[in-house]
Amino acid sequence: MNALRTAFIQQTAQARGLTPGGEATNTPSSFSTVAVTPTGAQSTPVTSTPTVAAATATAPIVATSTPGFPATYKINEGETVYCLGRRFNINPNDILALNGLGINDDVFPGDVLKIPANGAVFPGDRALHPHTPNLVYAVSAAYNTIYKIACYFGDVDPNRIIAANNLQPPYTLTSGQKLVIP
Repeated sequence: MNALRTAFIQQTAQARGLTPGGEATNTPSSFSTVAVTPTGAQSTPVTSTPTVAAATATAPIVATSTPGFPATYKINEGETVYCLGRRFNINPNDILALNGLGINDDVFPGDVLKIPANGAVFPGDRALHPHTPNLVYAVSAAYNTIYKIACYFGDVDPNRIIAANNLQPPYTLTSGQKLVIP
C-alpha cells in the first residue's frame, strides 16, 4: 500500500472516531474507498483491512476536473470536438483523425470519441471567453446546460462547474440562474 493511501486511511479513521492509537469508538472491520483510474474509466470499490481496528469509511465521490486525457469521452448536449480540444488542450484535428472523422462531420450527444493521449496542443487560446476565477455567470437561454457553459468559456471543465455550485443530476438550469465559474 503506498504512503499516500496509508495516510488517507489513517486520516479518515481519525475523522471517523478512531483514537491516535487505533482504538475504534465504533467498530466495523474494514475501510472501503474508491479507486479512480487516470483514464476516466469507472471507479471500482477497493477494500483493505488495516492492522488496527477501524470504522467503515467511504471516500466521497466529488466532481473534479476531468483528469488528464480520458481514453474515451461521451459527448453531451452542447459539446463539440473543438470544445473538447480546448478543455483537454489537444488539437481538435487529432481528435477528428483518431475517430475517422472529417472537419465537416458532426458529433451528437451520446457519441463516444477516442481522445488521443499524445496529440498536439490546442492551436490557439484555450479560453474562448476569458474569465477570472469564481466568476459569477448568469445562465442564458442560449447557454442553458453545464456542458454548453463549459464550452462557452473553452478551458473550463463541466465537472468543476458542477462541484463549485453543488449541483445534483440532472443539472437542470434556468435562465437567470447564477453559477460560479471556477
